[in-house]
Amino acid sequence: MSTNRLGDYVTALPLHIADIAAIGGSRAIPGLTLAKAAQASLGAMAVTGGGGADTLDVKLQESDAPKLADQINGYDGVDDGSRKLRSAAATDLQIAIPFTPAVDMTIQAVDLMLSSLGTIAAGESVWVEIDTDAAGDPAGAEVSGAQALTESRKVEAVTVPDSITPTRFYFEDGVDLTAATLYWIKLSGDTTLSATDCIQVHYNTVVGTSGCKKYDAAWAAIANEDVWFKLYYCEFTDIAGAVFTQITEGWLNAIDVAERIEVDFKTVKDTVRAHYTVSGGTWTIGNIVNVGLPNLAPLT
Repeated sequence: MSTNRLGDYVTALPLHIADIAAIGGSRAIPGLTLAKAAQASLGAMAVTGGGGADTLDVKLQESDAPKLADQINGYDGVDDGSRKLRSAAATDLQIAIPFTPAVDMTIQAVDLMLSSLGTIAAGESVWVEIDTDAAGDPAGAEVSGAQALTESRKVEAVTVPDSITPTRFYFEDGVDLTAATLYWIKLSGDTTLSATDCIQVHYNTVVGTSGCKKYDAAWAAIANEDVWFKLYYCEFTDIAGAVFTQITEGWLNAIDVAERIEVDFKTVKDTVRAHYTVSGGTWTIGNIVNVGLPNLAPLT
């Protein structure tokens, strides 16, 4: 433990250097999520592979602790039934749940009510992704594809109990969603096809088509079954004064050490992240140093 100039006890937690490839657009810098009541220094170190007018903008954003989304199919304590994931060839290979956020949000985690049946082999997994809508089907672009399919949103199937249990899938870098836009929470896996040794996805019985869908040889509606889920999210806003002026590199392999953000997080909200926009080159962003304890707020 050490103290910063604010007098707060913090951990000296250097996070990895992030290489930002010039794939265009804006997104969060992976791994740079930290807590309030601390201090950070973030610097642009280098750019390669460009020349010309490669540009970088970086800003720090803040959010309250993760909140539970209003739109939720909550487990009511009564098991109405379950659907077997990957029960046979061309049978429930994927299950998808529609979701329309009420506000712009960054998804931190998804809970699904799962249980295991029979014996599942070690090394097999289930995972969640979030996709855009494609004419009423969960066949659009994977929004969560901006980050790698990491272990955080992948669960070893053998760890799922044989009783109904909320199973949490984390998106460690967050997934940015736009208000009033239809998305799909899609559950997939690589478990051996079996109706006796499989993962079960639990639901609430409703009258008529629930909106949930399954993938066999094509996407099809699931009648009378509303799959339980919960979403936890942040609402990030820019921190005033915590932004780079745009850095432009006009030559190859230039080193830029003049531009740096250094911010005290004494008065900001619960969670902070770095967010970047690039137009070319591959930029190297320096470590965030002397940051506070990681956000340990429970997702309940």
